[in-house]
Amino acid sequence: MRGFESSTLIKTRKASFVASAASRQKGAYAVEFAFVFVIFFLVLYGMITYGLIFAAQQSMNFAAESGARAGLQWQAGASAPALVARAGKALEVAKDHTAWVDNMAGGNKLKIAVCGGEPIQLLDSLNGADATLCSITDTNKLEVVIRYPYALHPMIPYLGPSAVMSVAVPDTLESRTSVDLGIALDHSS
Repeated sequence: MRGFESSTLIKTRKASFVASAASRQKGAYAVEFAFVFVIFFLVLYGMITYGLIFAAQQSMNFAAESGARAGLQWQAGASAPALVARAGKALEVAKDHTAWVDNMAGGNKLKIAVCGGEPIQLLDSLNGADATLCSITDTNKLEVVIRYPYALHPMIPYLGPSAVMSVAVPDTLESRTSVDLGIALDHSS
């Protein structure tokens, strides 16, 4: 009888050990999930942040190019009113193409400047942009410049201290395009 009791006791101990081992493992899944989730979330956050930065930069490039093209298509003549009309159309087109970026930044954060003329001057601007944004030297050119101070107004809020994120994201996004008005101006008069 002694052998039967000992085998029953051994089976009971094994069963209790297996049950206690399973209960000890319950918390391990939660800890493993926490580590994996944090890493997954940071990777996803980085992909979304950089995806939006690249999309905003491409949109700003397209807006500057489209604005400059619109300046070529507007108003024949080299007079000052015609040049101002060209600049107004260029600013309007650039603003339309970057509206989604400006909305995601919080509204009225993008600075858009249109420069040109003789002497070179700021012809039209948006949100306090000034002539310091422009860099053209040729008086026959029209330049469209768009600047977005990303560090001050990020599209997605920073995780953690902004000093840490300022290393990983750009301070400003900028796009500039210039077109030669010599091909569009009427020099016959």
